[in-house]
Amino acid sequence: QALMVGIFSMNTASPGCDQECGWRNAFFIPAFALMLASVLILFLGDDCPQGHYIPPVVQETTTTTTTTQHAIQSNTDQKKMKRRKAHIADVAGNPQVWALVLQYACCFGMELHVNNTIALYYYDRFGLGITTAGLVASLFGLTNIFARAWGGMISDLCYKHWGMNGRKYSLVCLACSEGVLLIVFSRMPTLPSSITMMVIFSVVVQATEGSTFGIVPYVDPLNSGGVCGFVGAGGNIGAVVWGLVFLSTPNFSDGYMILGFVVLCVGLLGIPTIRTTHYDTMSHKRSKHNQSSALQLGSLDSKNDNSVTKQEML
Repeated sequence: QALMVGIFSMNTASPGCDQECGWRNAFFIPAFALMLASVLILFLGDDCPQGHYIPPVVQETTTTTTTTQHAIQSNTDQKKMKRRKAHIADVAGNPQVWALVLQYACCFGMELHVNNTIALYYYDRFGLGITTAGLVASLFGLTNIFARAWGGMISDLCYKHWGMNGRKYSLVCLACSEGVLLIVFSRMPTLPSSITMMVIFSVVVQATEGSTFGIVPYVDPLNSGGVCGFVGAGGNIGAVVWGLVFLSTPNFSDGYMILGFVVLCVGLLGIPTIRTTHYDTMSHKRSKHNQSSALQLGSLDSKNDNSVTKQEML
């Protein structure tokens, strides 16, 4: 946002370029940056931090490595077969998905809405110039550098101590805090206090987004892509809905306050709607399966080591 404001100011400083021309020309640079980033990701990006999902199979001569590779390949083939049975109807018919869609509409959707309106809020409420208001508004998006990751880390920490209930209630607490902070922010009478509350609210709203996706992978592992798509789309839909709500409010302050109460209610609604019993059972079964697979692989390795040792003795 700060960069866009700078480009806008540079454009409007040129003779013959009004405000409309300045904003239109400002979009050329981020458009080029996005195309460059997409090419770099295509050729340099990995599937995940650990590398590619299906690493290339390296042929080895030892019996141990070959046996292990067969086991891994068999497990991969089973996963592929299961993945073919995935169906989008299962995602659309899962009430847990829609509960998280609603939660994400109130965090990521709220972030998008605030990004769209916060500069105008400071311009209208405190009389800042459009360039200064844009620079102040950029502070809201700047916390993306760390705040969303904090939400995921909080979810992981709570899961470590309290299981899936920990993930659930970390999301509920963050969502409710988001609603309260938005209400407080809307009532700030001075510019310094308003900016301070905006930054704090920004940290919490983006931490709520990270906490939401701490639960998403557990909802339906067979359809994890579909679940991510539904929940992610909830954020965009939420931004549109909150924009329509703003049309019926008398001013920005009251609009933010109303949305704050909506977010608070939706956060509390997560207590009865987000169910974790199935998630805990599923995680427990997966853990037992992984331990059993590891033990089987370990026993195979042990037998192969013993056979190699006997052959060397002979």
